[in-house]
Amino acid sequence: KGILTHICRKIYRVNAKPLSVEKIITALIPGAVFGLRYSLNHYGSKRRKTYDVFVPENTQIDKLPEIVKELNINYFYSPQSKDYNHAGRMINKREQYFFYNYERTICDVFSRYKEVPLTERWYQDIAREYVKKYKEAPDYGKRLKSIQKYSERLNLSEKVKDELDKYI
Repeated sequence: KGILTHICRKIYRVNAKPLSVEKIITALIPGAVFGLRYSLNHYGSKRRKTYDVFVPENTQIDKLPEIVKELNINYFYSPQSKDYNHAGRMINKREQYFFYNYERTICDVFSRYKEVPLTERWYQDIAREYVKKYKEAPDYGKRLKSIQKYSERLNLSEKVKDELDKYI
């Protein structure tokens, strides 16, 4: 009757609205949290949307279903510690997926400079966009303290903390 559409081996979809990439990732990768460039895009960055996904360190990416492998996803392993994973985690209520807040995202971007090939200019732009967006906000000091809190909680190196201080 055309009620189901075959997506890939063992995966079917009820003919309804198309699934978003976020819903597919969330459904097939337990514990996935969107971060880095994806979160920056969510907060208004004018860069191309890139699917950077934090997955638990015991996730075997090569054993994920074919549909997930076909998506252009950048995987980053995160420790199993709840203190690390839940720091700054927020939920998109409409589509029901997790992503990191702005302050946590900034700490992650600066701490993963070896994994995410970004230019010096890119880091300057991220910091400039953040400061421009919140400098006049009454809670700006609280936000800066939040960045410091995340840098401690995520065990960022002194070099990364110095870079954060330099730009923000």
